[in-house]
Amino acid sequence: MAVRDNGPGIPHELYDKIFTGFYQYEPHFSGNVEGLGIGLLLARRIMDTYGGDIWVESRIPEGSTFRFRVPAIVVRQAQ
Repeated sequence: MAVRDNGPGIPHELYDKIFTGFYQYEPHFSGNVEGLGIGLLLARRIMDTYGGDIWVESRIPEGSTFRFRVPAIVVRQAQ
């Protein structure tokens, strides 16, 4: 699955940093970026908890795509 935005894009060297707590990327500081910078940290922790993965693909200035994968769980009924 994936979620895409049309923001400024994220430089490759910051890909890991955006998944840490209280970090926000703003190419030109304006002070207008809302939030605490913990959303991607929480998303990564959820993916880790369920054995999944989350990563970003980004192109400056076109935006970013956040992709995630969660393994399927097969539940079998007793026969």
